[in-house]
Amino acid sequence: MDYLRHLPWERRLRIDDTLVLFCHASPGSLTDGLETELDPVVTIDRIGKTDASVIVCGHTHMPEVREIGWRTIVNDGSAGYVFDGDPTASWALIEIDQEGVKAEIKRTSYDVMAAANAVSERGLPGDVYRAATIRTGKLVR
Repeated sequence: MDYLRHLPWERRLRIDDTLVLFCHASPGSLTDGLETELDPVVTIDRIGKTDASVIVCGHTHMPEVREIGWRTIVNDGSAGYVFDGDPTASWALIEIDQEGVKAEIKRTSYDVMAAANAVSERGLPGDVYRAATIRTGKLVR
């Protein structure tokens, strides 16, 4: 495996002939995400900032696997603060071989109520909303 340096908060990994970019929100940005409902022109512009064929990102807390042209976008969601309505922890399994790229979202159960209660007990501003988000798997504000 060949580890390549990109931006300080991004990592590139080459697996055989497949370049994979790991980033927070989108290539070159910590804050501009790849939300599903984005205008397709904006999405294409954001993913055009890398030559990677697999983009592994987060930021939106919405797990998904999406193909756009020759690229695969994988958002693993969140391990405990997911916004898609399923409070279980989400993560992605990515397989890369000569056949191509296969990616799927996996879910893992954990004690959601214990985590939500621990957040509530901290007493920080907004914790009541954070705890409700953890319990429901939906962003509560």
